Amino acid sequence: MQKRCFFCAVLFCALAAAGAQVSVDPGDPFYLTAQAWEIQGLVSPLPQLRPYPANAIRRIIDEVIAAGTDEDGAVIPQYAREVARAKDEYERIFSRPYHVSVAVGGTLRAESDMTNDDSALRKQVEGEVAAEGDVVLPFTRIVTAGYHFGIWGTTTEYANVAQRYVNQGQDSVYDAATVGPVDGYLNVNCNIALGTDRYYATGGIHRVGYGPFLGDGLALNDTAYHAANVTLNVSRPRWDFTTLYEIIGATNNLGEDLSDNKFLAFHALRLNITPKFSLSYYENLTMGPQSSFLYALPAPYMVIQNLGGANANLQMGLLLEYKPVRTVKLAADIFVDDFDVEEVAKLNFDSKIRLAGQVGATYTPLGSPLSLMSFSYQIVLPYVYAHWEYDSESSGHVSGSSWNYQNYTNNGICMGASIPPDSDKVSFFARFNPISRLQLDVNANFIRHQNVAESFSDDDKVGYMLAEKEQYRTDGSVFTHQQFAQGEHVDAAWNHLSFMSGAHSMLVCQFGVSGQYTFPRVLKGRLSLKLGYALEYIHNDGVQNDIYPGKRADYLNYFDENGNLNLNDDDRKKVLDDAKVAYEKWVGKLTDKVNHFVTLSVKYTY
Repeated sequence: MQKRCFFCAVLFCALAAAGAQVSVDPGDPFYLTAQAWEIQGLVSPLPQLRPYPANAIRRIIDEVIAAGTDEDGAVIPQYAREVARAKDEYERIFSRPYHVSVAVGGTLRAESDMTNDDSALRKQVEGEVAAEGDVVLPFTRIVTAGYHFGIWGTTTEYANVAQRYVNQGQDSVYDAATVGPVDGYLNVNCNIALGTDRYYATGGIHRVGYGPFLGDGLALNDTAYHAANVTLNVSRPRWDFTTLYEIIGATNNLGEDLSDNKFLAFHALRLNITPKFSLSYYENLTMGPQSSFLYALPAPYMVIQNLGGANANLQMGLLLEYKPVRTVKLAADIFVDDFDVEEVAKLNFDSKIRLAGQVGATYTPLGSPLSLMSFSYQIVLPYVYAHWEYDSESSGHVSGSSWNYQNYTNNGICMGASIPPDSDKVSFFARFNPISRLQLDVNANFIRHQNVAESFSDDDKVGYMLAEKEQYRTDGSVFTHQQFAQGEHVDAAWNHLSFMSGAHSMLVCQFGVSGQYTFPRVLKGRLSLKLGYALEYIHNDGVQNDIYPGKRADYLNYFDENGNLNLNDDDRKKVLDDAKVAYEKWVGKLTDKVNHFVTLSVKYTY
């Protein structure tokens, strides 16, 4: 039955009255182009949340064309490239209300383990048939829709051919229909928008991005997993307000399995203080299994939260954007999870500080083959995005099987930075369009990551070793707890900064180049060919693994019949000796790896 449904879906997509799906895909190339236009001063400030509805997309394109032409409609020479690009984007997106696309591609990953003198060759073949489009509904200019209904097939899991800390491009990864070596999945995003180009509400299922760091934001990362959501946007010349409410997927405390009844609320207020400078304040909150639509109100979440007992996980942030000259934008974002106000006021920075930060510069010259170039630095301190969950509100007990409704993940994927806590990253990206229809991208990342569990005190080590098997994670990820059962705090999380305080750092160096060429009209459609190569070097791969396993079964004689711990000095020494053995085993598995990636894809869109 599942195979029959799979083939019927493929046949439907192939025969549909049928790409563009810009209004449901924040990763579409249009958004990078629109960012360049904004920095160049060709368009007014962009909406805060991506993706934009069709009306806003059309308005942005119209503004570029208007800014690049004179009163007689002639193109101003210095804006010729931008006007040509705007017209091409309009044709790509709005030439017809439906498109059919067929894409086939593959990835080859050659992996070399330099420490163990081992190698492996992994390969993936994937393809998709889809119907997609961005439309303005007939008889009205205020109702628009975007959709992408696809069947995506792959021969292997994404993790087998993925670069480190790069999220998967497809959204559906469950309930595969297997046909021979291929697993087929529904890959669907859609929404409907009501309103004008500046005042609108949307509802649908898709990914969401926020901030000037496209595909790499601290609050809402464009590359995170999709969700069912509703948004509201108000854009005024001097200020903007946007709000988002999402239904997201919950995992357990180990980052495994999947359940519903988890929710995200987000809102942001931007003040366009001058044409060159803007200041934004945003808040986000995760909660479950109960939700409250009070968080859809335009009021501070910190105030709303206290109405119900402050039982949700709240973060806030401040974003500054400044254009010192035309074609250059500087940005700084600080994401506040939690910190000890009293200790920071005393200038004691070796305390509980859970912050993430990002600074960067973007350069977009006019009339140049270089479309955009950006540099950024990102830092995520230990335990940012993480949160524990008790088995029940009254138990005070934490187990790995408890559903975690409060950490900052959707479907086990962090909704913010793609790098884990206790990490930082330097990034470079450049896009070139040397000739019409040719796009060249160059990117590089240098990432440092440590496992915060390596900086545990002896008391913390004992606490984790005496825990039940798979009760806690000690892998340094967003699933590493800050609190033991019965309310006992982890010292490294509650009393220390702990950033890069371990002895072993994992270093990830990535460099990639890719080129995409879109041929002139082929059978009334577009044919594009993309080829890419990436090199990745990982020093101390394995830092991201668990260090201290729960071994309570080996220490049952240290507990009385009521489960109370009775640990003398000799017993404590025995546990610490076992912890040392576990740590040395973890260190012994660290390796250095070199990975080469070659990707090739062909896509035809009618």
